[in-house]
Amino acid sequence: MLNEDNVTPKLLTDGKTKNTNSNVWYLDNGASNHMTGEREKFMELNEKITGTVRFRDGSAVEIKGKGLITFKCKNGEERMLRKVFYIPSLCSNIISLGQLSEEGNKVVLKGNYLWVYEKQGELLMKVQRSPIDYIN
Repeated sequence: MLNEDNVTPKLLTDGKTKNTNSNVWYLDNGASNHMTGEREKFMELNEKITGTVRFRDGSAVEIKGKGLITFKCKNGEERMLRKVFYIPSLCSNIISLGQLSEEGNKVVLKGNYLWVYEKQGELLMKVQRSPIDYIN
């Protein structure tokens, strides 16, 4: 899903089991980092990396690691998403458009579409904007 606005992620705050759609990743141009609350998504995870992420609404959550996630593309190829924070209390999966850009990828927004091109110019993803779906 593409949401150009800053997303305030849904957090696990009531002690209940997560209710998340693990296949949905929000592309956020306001997020500083890629992040997920799903430990099983990581191919590699360094749990020595800790800290805090503060969201737009002032809430803060603990980082419990940073690592590598792989995605399988529609054409069957696998791509890596590096430097993803593991935040157990997070019920949303977020890809930071800013972080993609900082890593040398080209991010293009035009009309209802977003394209991300790798450093070498190869198309990584083309995403159609879906209706705004607030996570709160």
